[in-house]
Amino acid sequence: PARTVQLVAQVQASDGRAAAATSARIVRQGDLKEVAGFSSWRYDFVFNGPIDPSVLAGMQMNPAMSEMMQLELSVTGNSWLVPDMPGQAELTGFLDSMAANRISLGQLAGPMGSLLSPGLSAGLTGLLADLTREGFPMHTSGNATVKSSMEGQMAMLVEGTLLGLGIPTQFASETSVNSVSTAEVS
Repeated sequence: PARTVQLVAQVQASDGRAAAATSARIVRQGDLKEVAGFSSWRYDFVFNGPIDPSVLAGMQMNPAMSEMMQLELSVTGNSWLVPDMPGQAELTGFLDSMAANRISLGQLAGPMGSLLSPGLSAGLTGLLADLTREGFPMHTSGNATVKSSMEGQMAMLVEGTLLGLGIPTQFASETSVNSVSTAEVS
């Protein structure tokens, strides 16, 4: 049976402009498979959120220029989750704390870190926390795309700038748990 969770958060631009919405959707699919010896359910997810161009530039931008350079991060993927697995509550608590403090896992590693304003960070980390509320992630794969509202040569200029900063406009990631060991900690 499919189950859908819809999340919407407000993101404040670094220059104080009006908040923009991020959204995430998580849908449980009917698929069940064994991953590292555990029965795992497949959940599909979608995330969309604005990228603050000031964060990319590393400085405050003229609001008119910022408005012209509208960028969006879209992430789609799936995660195989084990419900009620030991450690699930601790992982969820860790991710909730990161989201509350506007810290993203992407800021700790990977090319996406330099794209993330505090609000976008909180949105992405919140998506991960919501996934872990459903179960412990055993295998997660996703594809991310950075889209520009501009067209033609301006879009190519923005894409070239991103690539020059070491940020691809499309990238994929995949993580898997190969084995699980549990122990009581006193």
